[in-house]
Amino acid sequence: MRANDLNNIFMKSREPDRLFDWYERYFALRQTEAGDYQVSFQTDKLNTRLSNLAAAGVRVDTEIGENEFGRFAWVFDPDGNRIELWEPVAASESLIDLPEAE
Repeated sequence: MRANDLNNIFMKSREPDRLFDWYERYFALRQTEAGDYQVSFQTDKLNTRLSNLAAAGVRVDTEIGENEFGRFAWVFDPDGNRIELWEPVAASESLIDLPEAE
């Protein structure tokens, strides 16, 4: 299962090649450059994604957040960096009712 969208990357690693290999394995990312990055992924099946990652031995935070933008959860890469997973609300649920044009 692939993530739908990569929102941003900013974090540090002493072993960036090993860390990028981990991201490629679990999130199908390709390495573009080593350095600082933080990761936030959009997914449409948050519970399934978390279950699959936990079954593969990835450390999963048990907290799941929810707000008007959707549901959020976090996992950790091998260096202990926190990765956000975001399941947005369905498009039809996030539309704003605007008044009719006159």
